[in-house]
Amino acid sequence: MSGIIGIDPGNTGAAVFMSPFIGKPVCLPWTEPMDWERFAELLSTDKYVCFIEQVSASGNMGVVSAFTFGGNYHAWGTALRIFNIPTVRILPVEWMDGLVESGLERSVRKTALHNISVEKYGKHRKDHADAYLIAEYGVTNYGRFFTSKKPSHKRSRARISVGF
Repeated sequence: MSGIIGIDPGNTGAAVFMSPFIGKPVCLPWTEPMDWERFAELLSTDKYVCFIEQVSASGNMGVVSAFTFGGNYHAWGTALRIFNIPTVRILPVEWMDGLVESGLERSVRKTALHNISVEKYGKHRKDHADAYLIAEYGVTNYGRFFTSKKPSHKRSRARISVGF
């Protein structure tokens, strides 16, 4: 199996690298400016596959917020294409399945996900919990996407590409 990158493309999200060659997970926050040198350095440690949350703007976002949110998602997609990283786009409902109840209010859900990720990976920012859990989803579900002739997922919504 390849190393896994889990990406939460939100405004305060992150990329989490998991690989036996680097030991414990490494979190690269999405900050301005992004540490692309460190990103490239981590890529040199293993052959990676990326699992990224497939997002879209919500109805309660303003125009500027939606534009920024989509911009982050596509910036990650560009980087993944430049570095030629196979990418699985996964809906939030898919990677969260079994972790938290559906229908929870956003702040309650975020707190529950943070508690789960801290228990597994140690102390980190609440904003980065999703990236840790997306990476874990990738580690756990890698075989569903990359070991059969037709990569698939039980909900058949994930899309696999190089970047996007």
